Amino acid sequence: MLFLLTLIISLIVASLVGHLGHWALHQRWTWVLHRAHMDHHLTQYPPGKLTSDRYRFPKWYNNGLLLFTPPLLVLMGSAALIVWSLHWPWWMLAVLGTCVATLGFLNDWVHDSFHVRRHPLMHLRTYQKLRRLHFIHHSNMDKNFGIVSFVWDRVFGTLVTEK
Repeated sequence: MLFLLTLIISLIVASLVGHLGHWALHQRWTWVLHRAHMDHHLTQYPPGKLTSDRYRFPKWYNNGLLLFTPPLLVLMGSAALIVWSLHWPWWMLAVLGTCVATLGFLNDWVHDSFHVRRHPLMHLRTYQKLRRLHFIHHSNMDKNFGIVSFVWDRVFGTLVTEK
């Protein structure tokens, strides 16, 4: 029972961190990270050119692994401090880390697939809806920060369903 509860809480935390991380990339105070993310929005996939036959890979400094490793280390370090100070079992930290990494890779892969013109998942209605919501984000960059889930956009009032 404790494992299931830890898993559920870890998934909620991981999805929230992903949402807040994407939101932060749109804030000027994130400086270099903001500029790198704007390169994706304005150069790599600008409005009107949101798809290509193959994914247009970003410049080296805008690579997902490079961008997401520092926040992941901060999150996991903070979580380790909480686990240690509350004398919780260390396996809880492993569950959180696994959830964050899995959702991170899933978000990154799905996001990249949205920008491929004839992606194999295009026949799925749910995928089409998620893609449409993501493309709204590209034209209205302070809305729709989700990728595989827009729950936090509903919570924070940033969800737009139509252009």
